[in-house]
Amino acid sequence: MLIATLFFVASWTAAASLAARLRVARDFVEMLALGMAGALVLVCWLPFLGGLFLGVKAGAFAALGVVCVAAAWGAWRQRAALKTLDEWRLPRRGELIRRCVLLGLLAVGLAYFAKMQWTHGLEPRDGGIHAAGAAWEDQPGHTAIALSFLYGENLTRFEYPWFAGWPLGYPFLSDYLTAALQPFGAGLSGAVWLGMFFASAAFLLTGYCLAREWFGSRAVAALGVALALLGGGLGFVNLLTHFPAGKSLLEAIRQRDYGNDFDHGINLHNLTTSILLVMRSSTFGMPVAFAALLLLGRAAERKCARHALAASALTTALPMIHMHSFLMVGLAAGIWVIVWRSWQPRILLAWLLPLVLAVPQILRTQQQLAQSSHSFIRVQAGWMSPQGDWWVQVKYWLMNGGVLLPLSVVALVFMTARIRKFTAPFFVMFLLCAFVVFQPNDFDNIKLFAFSVCVFAMLGAAILVRVSELGWFGKAAAVLAGSAICASGAFSMIHEWNSSWRIAGPGEIEFAEKVRAFTPPDALLLTGQQPTHPAFFLSGRRVFLGFHNWIGQHGMPIDPRREEVREMFRGGPRAGDLLKENAIRHVVIGPPEREEFGVELNEAFFKERAEDSVSVGSYTVYRLR
Repeated sequence: MLIATLFFVASWTAAASLAARLRVARDFVEMLALGMAGALVLVCWLPFLGGLFLGVKAGAFAALGVVCVAAAWGAWRQRAALKTLDEWRLPRRGELIRRCVLLGLLAVGLAYFAKMQWTHGLEPRDGGIHAAGAAWEDQPGHTAIALSFLYGENLTRFEYPWFAGWPLGYPFLSDYLTAALQPFGAGLSGAVWLGMFFASAAFLLTGYCLAREWFGSRAVAALGVALALLGGGLGFVNLLTHFPAGKSLLEAIRQRDYGNDFDHGINLHNLTTSILLVMRSSTFGMPVAFAALLLLGRAAERKCARHALAASALTTALPMIHMHSFLMVGLAAGIWVIVWRSWQPRILLAWLLPLVLAVPQILRTQQQLAQSSHSFIRVQAGWMSPQGDWWVQVKYWLMNGGVLLPLSVVALVFMTARIRKFTAPFFVMFLLCAFVVFQPNDFDNIKLFAFSVCVFAMLGAAILVRVSELGWFGKAAAVLAGSAICASGAFSMIHEWNSSWRIAGPGEIEFAEKVRAFTPPDALLLTGQQPTHPAFFLSGRRVFLGFHNWIGQHGMPIDPRREEVREMFRGGPRAGDLLKENAIRHVVIGPPEREEFGVELNEAFFKERAEDSVSVGSYTVYRLR
């Protein structure tokens, strides 16, 4: 774990030194923020590029060597500047108190994410692995991709481990990082946690700097980040109207997640519990996007090519980290060119650079999109709202947008033209997502909505700060409005605090290790579709057909394979031919298969054709002749 931590610190130091060297950071705090965003790019890309030529393990150590040298060189070059920074001087009492308050809030945020990223990752407990919240479903998928690179030679194939043969169009670099940290002794759980914690910290710092740049206020910036993390719709109203009988308030909150409540039509979920703790690529991509947006906005306003080039470097790296972040930055850049009239050749050249350099990454994604059975981009007015008259639509968006949505619209009236120009792309993105779906899974639009929500939180914070300056009545109104914004999100975070499920026990972990030892790296397994199947998500091996929900979300044609899997497991007339056609030599039978196929499961069919087998508890993997 120590070497893995060194990798992050060295990357952070190297990137921060580069930001200082290029003179794109206005102060020490911004240098740290841009350094963290740059570090996320380095830790994702360098091990991958090294792995392409040297293999996963050697590539990881090569990347470590590069960033250590770069960090040492950068720190040496910036030693004089660090000694003269104003931030090292002891400020006056009032300023010191304000800084201490900000540092205290940052410490609280870091402590929260340190704990929650551990429980929402692959938490080792009682000899098994646990995951909290929606991470129990997402983490196995991310882990399967990571281990397919480490143990399954996926660097030579680039395919989905849960749908063998399908091109890996998903932005996988944050998952590759999990594999790359293993040779450093981080362990699977430690590697997952370290990456997510660092990305969460980067989100806090880059979000703060972005809001401070646009609104010119540290109070607005800090409050804006807090509202983004705690914000939610009006789901808390459902708690008041459907309060469980005989329960205390805390018991009711722990029983149901009122901030992320599909049953009551709350689809625009709390940012923290639905994205930052669960969606790994979003958690990595958003801080990089915030840093790019900060630099792009400054370049547009000041007509500065230096800032545009720095932003372009970050944007170029985004498609294979998080495509949604790339789309958001691209939309913002296009709109800002127009509203700021930044069409000088040197600025346009700097902004077009990411499009050229990102083409290979986009083509990789397009390779998957071209084969998908479901349309990725389609018109769907109202997003996930129920069908009905205008009042149904209004109620839906009020329940989902909560107080923050109308407050941010009102804020535009009182904001300067400068702020309206900066925030315009995020209102456009919100409207786009309300009428157009960008993935087979409707809910995944939330990855784009998240950017709008963050900016709405900044606008809401600016209004609340202004209102609080209007005496005691203003302070009371600001507290009331802030509480209404944060209630649902806070309830969701409390709900998540102690929610955890075991996704693998000691027996499942042992079986996954046996599968890895029993099968070659390029083995193709026939298994059931349970998302936490140990032979799938812990062994690093490919499966013919994995969890149906992941497959549907990525637009893969599931029905033909589902029928073939059923035919093979029941030992039907075509089972033998299907096994040969699909080059399946390893079949797993355990509790997931017995539950999924029931009496149709024909284990004797595979026993007759097996040349060898390995069993752990109720799990068996057969090697067919």
